[in-house]
Amino acid sequence: MYYSSLRQIISEYLSKKTQDREDKSDNDWWYASSLGLCKRKHYLRRANMAFKDAKDERINLTGELGNAIHDWFGNMLSSMGSVLETEFTLVDEVNRIRGRLDLVVEFTTGKEVIDVKTERPESFFKRAKSSDNKIKNHQKMQLGWYYFMLKAGKYPDLVAARILYIDRGGGCLDEFKIDFDDEFKKKIFDEIDELNMYWKSQTLPPALTLKEDKWQCRYCEYSKYCKKVESNNNLKVKKIK
Repeated sequence: MYYSSLRQIISEYLSKKTQDREDKSDNDWWYASSLGLCKRKHYLRRANMAFKDAKDERINLTGELGNAIHDWFGNMLSSMGSVLETEFTLVDEVNRIRGRLDLVVEFTTGKEVIDVKTERPESFFKRAKSSDNKIKNHQKMQLGWYYFMLKAGKYPDLVAARILYIDRGGGCLDEFKIDFDDEFKKKIFDEIDELNMYWKSQTLPPALTLKEDKWQCRYCEYSKYCKKVESNNNLKVKKIK
């Protein structure tokens, strides 16, 4: 097949990748990557609401670039003999939650689970310069779930977790080691219990109310719909459909 430009090739590739993901998707789960974020969006995604993903070509391309960095990083560490496992899925059938973690690495101090996050330069430096939010809460929740699941299962000798932020523009790195405690474990699993409570009762979770959380609405494919039902949090999913 012939194309008229490189941009057309990229556009058609991204469309095909997006469609392939949709064809293979299994939405009847909670996802670790959405812990700590809007519960209503998490719920509506699992309910398989008929809304087309609002992501544009630029966002899809950014995602593919992030995946490429992840793949390179895993291959690089594996070549150095430090990686025990890379890119595998964790599943909790009882709570219907799953997630795909990046790496388990053996350090001199013991085994750790690793999550790699790529960021735009402006996001990287805004976060890095923050005095109280150098690790984003929802990303810490995601990594914490991986840690406690592995600790209770395949890697009982896991000693800590680590998150690495990569600046996609300039290659700057920001690395943090996290020692999770029982209080944070309770926070994670309380949220999962809350999600399952809403699911069992077929009740829509409340919308975001705090100003610092509202940034999520700008990227949400359900934002217009959400405004219509915001005043009726007891609306049932069957009625929504």
